[in-house]
Amino acid sequence: MNLIVFAFNFLAISQLLLLGLNYLIFHRHQVLSRLVALLSLCLIAIVISMPSSLGGSFSTQYLLQRFVYATPAVLWLTAHYFFNDDHRVSPLMWLALLGYQFLIAIGPVVFPDHGQRFGLILQLSYPFMLGLIIHVLVITLGGKSGDLVGQRRRLRVPFSVALVCILALMIVLAMLFSFAPLPATVLRGLIQYSLVFFNAMIFLFALLLNLATLESAGQPMSTMGTRYPVNSAARDPVKDLRPVSQRILNRISELMEEQKLYKEPHLTIGDLAQKIHAGEHKLRKVINAELGYRNFNQFLNKHRIEEAKELLLAPEQAPIHHIAFEVGFASLSSFNKAFKEITGLTPTSFRNDEGVVATEAERPGRVEIQDSDGKIIRNAGVQE
Repeated sequence: MNLIVFAFNFLAISQLLLLGLNYLIFHRHQVLSRLVALLSLCLIAIVISMPSSLGGSFSTQYLLQRFVYATPAVLWLTAHYFFNDDHRVSPLMWLALLGYQFLIAIGPVVFPDHGQRFGLILQLSYPFMLGLIIHVLVITLGGKSGDLVGQRRRLRVPFSVALVCILALMIVLAMLFSFAPLPATVLRGLIQYSLVFFNAMIFLFALLLNLATLESAGQPMSTMGTRYPVNSAARDPVKDLRPVSQRILNRISELMEEQKLYKEPHLTIGDLAQKIHAGEHKLRKVINAELGYRNFNQFLNKHRIEEAKELLLAPEQAPIHHIAFEVGFASLSSFNKAFKEITGLTPTSFRNDEGVVATEAERPGRVEIQDSDGKIIRNAGVQE
């Protein structure tokens, strides 16, 4: 059994080294690539810090533990950067991640005997680590329906399954290590079998990511996770399209620009595929490859925000929440968030400042007068 444990240790570490070195050497300019390399290092630390693996001095064990306890945070950041097209992490989340790492890191130094106080710190950290891993599952599975990047979408379920298995085995191992009443021989056997399955799951997890990179002809995860790589407004007109793709694009244009189908608040890509009479897979590919969108919500929100901008500048001055529901948003908060992401302004700022200035600047026969600070004085236009 020890030989089998060692064999799976070797397989897991070899795949993780291949994964980490590949991204670190050939794609290190990408933030996500550096996160994947760091995640590989953290998982290697977990494998070699398990029983029947490498031992060492206090400093060696301390260094290994830092990577082990950092694994949930690094995993969360990796999933966030890969599966979300909006890569921004809130300052509060950064504070929680760094604060958690600081407390775990300082505990063994302040309480070297692993006393009750350090034990309390560890117990408080477990719910936080579990919460991070659960949120990773929400990130990976929650955005699957709207994901237009085929390779990334196919990775979501295997990534989640492997993560759940690794988490479950970590919990089993933690329970076994602290379960003293069992006979020593039985406990040793259970731990060894659990270690075999645990290392096997980490090996398969790393193998999955390596195969995903090979499947994309060397295209790394970092490229699949890049935010907004294509600006459809700046692209040249589509040329030499297949008739099926051209028909789908024409139908999309008709439904979105003429019939304004985006106003339906709960419109899904499956609904759109039915109205176009095209396969959902083909529709995803066309919207991604030909229009440059990575997420179906981005595609819908772009149309919604364009109409919202016109309504915000309309003479009627409709309330903002009415406009939000009018263009298809299900809530005011989602409208405000999407508007800020696309325009860089809140709807109120756009209406009161940028929109008014832009409108006055476009009026014929009017000039902009500025004060000493360079601020435009509104309503100071002069007719020719």
